Amino acid sequence: MQNTSLIADRIADLSAAWAKADALFPYFPQLDFDFDAWYRECLEQLLQTDSEKDFHLLMAAFLNRLGDGHTGYLLPRSFRDSAGRLPFSLRWDRGLYRIHGTTEGLRRFQGSEAVSVNDQPLAELIQSLFPYVYHIGPFVPSWALSAMLPLLLKPEDNILRTDDDALVFDLLHAEPKLEVPAPWYGGEDVSAGKLPMRLKNGTLTIHFPDFLYPEAAAEVKEALSRRPLPDKVALDISDCVGGMTLYAQQVAELFIPGVFRTFRKWTRQHRADDEASASQFALWTPERLEDALRSGLCTREDVEGSRKYLRRAAYETWENTYGTPEAQALYTGPLEVLISRNTVSAAEDFAAMFRLSGRAPLVGEATCGATGTPYFRQLRTGGRFRIVSIGCELCDGTPFSGRGIEPTVNP
Repeated sequence: MQNTSLIADRIADLSAAWAKADALFPYFPQLDFDFDAWYRECLEQLLQTDSEKDFHLLMAAFLNRLGDGHTGYLLPRSFRDSAGRLPFSLRWDRGLYRIHGTTEGLRRFQGSEAVSVNDQPLAELIQSLFPYVYHIGPFVPSWALSAMLPLLLKPEDNILRTDDDALVFDLLHAEPKLEVPAPWYGGEDVSAGKLPMRLKNGTLTIHFPDFLYPEAAAEVKEALSRRPLPDKVALDISDCVGGMTLYAQQVAELFIPGVFRTFRKWTRQHRADDEASASQFALWTPERLEDALRSGLCTREDVEGSRKYLRRAAYETWENTYGTPEAQALYTGPLEVLISRNTVSAAEDFAAMFRLSGRAPLVGEATCGATGTPYFRQLRTGGRFRIVSIGCELCDGTPFSGRGIEPTVNP
């Protein structure tokens, strides 16, 4: 017999995810399925689910179907420890995955292409995770692979074949400390502090691992104040996990003069009385609605606004703008911004600043397509979920979520 208290907690967690997505998720008009029917289907599956693993996969599948990179389910830490953790991380690199961070004893495998695991092609193994993790085509973010891939592996003696050797590994039962290789561009180290900076053949390359560093702009400004100036600057956000858009803006303003834009954004609008009116209009027959319009009880604008509430499409909208009309750029020379699928969140805001201002070409491949201030919730069964609260498209109308920002130069 199932534990009724545990079942109740699981139902409460699934229902909490449904309710918060119902209230916050900004892309409902773009979905091609009935979210309420999907919730009911998952609830039926939940009642037939016994194992902890199957419950967590169900939660992941429920939210992942929304198709947004800032919306999803995060496994409980205790469950991940018991299921096992990888002694390495995998990083997308233009159509394939390479071993990136590793535990100390596996350092020699860093940069190797991962080909197969336990004689199954890695691409097939990753594809089996698609119902549970955000992906664009074959791309899955590194953090999602680290969380979910162990659920498909053996506790011990797994064999990861690379392009030049085989790595035999066991899953670990605590979060490992992974050593990540530093970016390498050759040339002279001219770092002004924490940010890696290299000068080679007249090009100054500045690497941003994240936008969580308050002194990033100050370090870039100091580097650009040296003489002679570099012939060219490359801002590398190709492996940037995001962070604070404010810090990204501060760096961008050193290169972009005047006012510049990034995203057109929207968030769900909520007024209890408007939603109440919408629910009443929905119960009226067409004849009664026409009578109400003729008598002046409501207007067609009222009715259309009510329908937006019922479609979960009532929004407050705005555009992000930065800079000031009189602002001058510190550096006005040749510039490029390096991007990839590993460019995420606030780093994508940074890429958009240069894309829409026309200040610099974006070089590489499309970004991750995931930004928008997620709401987090701790759950009774130990996991967490996050729901994106802001919808985005580029200010020129280009779709963004689930697609990313395309490069202007694809080497």
